[in-house]
Amino acid sequence: LAEFAQRGGGWRVEGPIDDEWWIHDAEAGVGAIRVLRAPREIDPPNPFRPWDTGGLCSLMTRSNNTDGVYRSALESGWTAINAPVSLDFGGVTLANVVLRGPDALHIAGYERLQPRLPEAIDLQKLRRPFNSMQVVRDLAAARNFYINTLGFEIIAAGRFTAPPATPSNFGIPESLAAGSALDYLIGGPSATGPTQIEVVSCAGLTGRARSTTETSQLGLIALRFPVRSLTRVVSRLERERYTHQSTVRAIPPFGVVRMVRIRSPEGAQLEFFELPSQDGQPQTP
Repeated sequence: LAEFAQRGGGWRVEGPIDDEWWIHDAEAGVGAIRVLRAPREIDPPNPFRPWDTGGLCSLMTRSNNTDGVYRSALESGWTAINAPVSLDFGGVTLANVVLRGPDALHIAGYERLQPRLPEAIDLQKLRRPFNSMQVVRDLAAARNFYINTLGFEIIAAGRFTAPPATPSNFGIPESLAAGSALDYLIGGPSATGPTQIEVVSCAGLTGRARSTTETSQLGLIALRFPVRSLTRVVSRLERERYTHQSTVRAIPPFGVVRMVRIRSPEGAQLEFFELPSQDGQPQTP
């Protein structure tokens, strides 16, 4: 993973600190990846396919060099769900590859072919993750959870239909992918913010449904959001009678933070933490 992060992603790797690494871009802001070494005795996860529902499917990144990132991933011992494919998404032509790393970890790279993103150093490999995909069976329930319970804002929503004879970026056989519908909702804490969540439902495809109580210690475990006021997050959850777990813990390099952990209706784990005050202690409500 560290080899791919540096070779293929072009990210900085800091650590280990107690078997923990922090992978980030030059700005070290949102969109970082925290890697933890799992105990050796735990069982490996079930193979995760993009049409399996529940949990977290992939981290999504941008690049202007999809083919180069794909080759670097293969050289680092990774594989891919598919070779890079091109698709038209709402009038934007994209090149996409879904990379498959160790322990059921998926990182998707998107290259905007038309209109082209301006060339930048951090697009020569992979820009920081900006999105995460979740595949669900009940898109309405997911929408209610993110928009009404958490107060996320809608960035885009609609239906994507694959044209005939188009290779699938999910690795679905063309005979099934052609003409199939993908309903989606893209949202985030702020419509203009740097982080998003994409929830999709694959019509006509039924995979394995992960349990909402399944706890994995391998692969993509959780999405973590820094917030200004954890009290406001807790108030929304309690108003909707949504179960949550509260804790105080140390998160390098931020220090001791207050954190709330919840699960989406189909099992995706989300964590919200409040940055500490200047004296290094958790902020009081």
